[in-house]
Amino acid sequence: MPLVALTSYPHTRPLVDGAVRPEGLDLEFDPLVNGIFPAFRVMARTLRYDVSEFGISTALCAVERGLPVRLLPVFVTRRYDHVGMFVREDSPVRSVADLAGARIAVKSFTVTDVVWSTGILLESLGRLNGITWQVTGDEHLAEQKLPDSARAVEGSPTQLLRAGEVDAIFDPRAGGEPGIRPLFPDVREAERNWLATKGYVPPHHTIVVRESLLERYPDCGRRLYEAFRAAKEPFLHDFAGGVDVLAGDDSPTGPRHDYGVEKTEDLVGRDPVPYGLTANWRALEDIVGYLKHMGLLSGARPVEEFFVPVDGDAG
Repeated sequence: MPLVALTSYPHTRPLVDGAVRPEGLDLEFDPLVNGIFPAFRVMARTLRYDVSEFGISTALCAVERGLPVRLLPVFVTRRYDHVGMFVREDSPVRSVADLAGARIAVKSFTVTDVVWSTGILLESLGRLNGITWQVTGDEHLAEQKLPDSARAVEGSPTQLLRAGEVDAIFDPRAGGEPGIRPLFPDVREAERNWLATKGYVPPHHTIVVRESLLERYPDCGRRLYEAFRAAKEPFLHDFAGGVDVLAGDDSPTGPRHDYGVEKTEDLVGRDPVPYGLTANWRALEDIVGYLKHMGLLSGARPVEEFFVPVDGDAG
């Protein structure tokens, strides 16, 4: 029985609860008593799960490095990352443009929050030349090679920033720390500007499937994809009917992490969590491009080759 790691979000709950089942597949869901994040590391290092929710940037790097997984074109969380960019309270840095040639500290270079934050940087500067990275932790993928511009250091990003050893940090958990301030004084305005320019809320968590499962059940990619779509239908039906769908988000992370907003009325479009390559193409091209600039992807593999082919491409 395939083992699955998946958070029970409002749009995935029927799948986790068993109300929706993939055709011809009996799935066993890990209870995830410590939430989904420890499962990312376990999946990256041991391939424990046959199907797993996974950070999209790490998933793309995993395929590039030859880990025997493929992505489903399913994106179960999405949010903005302007909120995770900080400088010292007394810093002369007033905008993203001021970070040209900066020293930036992160906990992990490949984690999706950092990649999208770096994308914000790239959209302003156009290049990362001259920027150096200080990485205080390891990566989910064992022996992940980092570019020459990144080096491992002791301490935490916040400690390095307070000590003046870096100019900025990308760390969504640093909010409220004394002596530091958000790079964006009005984060919500920055998010609205991103949406107006880019047209999407950045996808964060995708789904990866072990190649061994795809070999055992050659059509399981399509079946899983259709099950995710079917599980989302009650959520979309309620949303269209004016139901406060985020009131039912009892996941460990909550609406701001899961959807990028705190209130149902702020959800974007008829389908706030679109699936499929077509609906997410611009976001996928962007994140693959950012990973290439960061030295984490070669850029030789077309976007679609990271994914399991599925019939149809509706959300």
